[in-house]
Amino acid sequence: MGENIVLITETSEKTQSGDNRMEELFGYHYIISGSDAKLLWRINDFVKDCPVDITLSYLPKSISITDLDKNGIAESSFLYKMSCKGDVSADDLKLLMHEGETKYAIRGVMKLIVRGETYEKGSMNIDPSFDKAPKEFLDYAKSQWNKYQTEKIGN
Repeated sequence: MGENIVLITETSEKTQSGDNRMEELFGYHYIISGSDAKLLWRINDFVKDCPVDITLSYLPKSISITDLDKNGIAESSFLYKMSCKGDVSADDLKLLMHEGETKYAIRGVMKLIVRGETYEKGSMNIDPSFDKAPKEFLDYAKSQWNKYQTEKIGN
């Protein structure tokens, strides 16, 4: 019990060597109780050694704190996209959900629409961790995925 604070941060693009660049994403979930703060979980993801266009971007509107199974333990979830590419193609997409220290994930590729035409239809790979989760978790995660999976370029 206590106040939940989830922080998601991104680094700016950094040059590694030559033309290679990198970006990193960090996430932290704290439980604040009185004057105490407990780190519940933290994550770090990155794109490294990228000589072309680099993307590592948290989707700010995707963050949520819920109690889907109504057990008094909050779930937190968010999505972010990442890629290292020199062409017009879809970014990878990740959804992370935590209840306490338990992590659930969906990984895949975004649906890409270019000038109104479907260029890539995307994919969703559900981590086996959801097999042991309450059904509400996967239902919610899929609805969040579907809400944020499409990227549009041009009109």
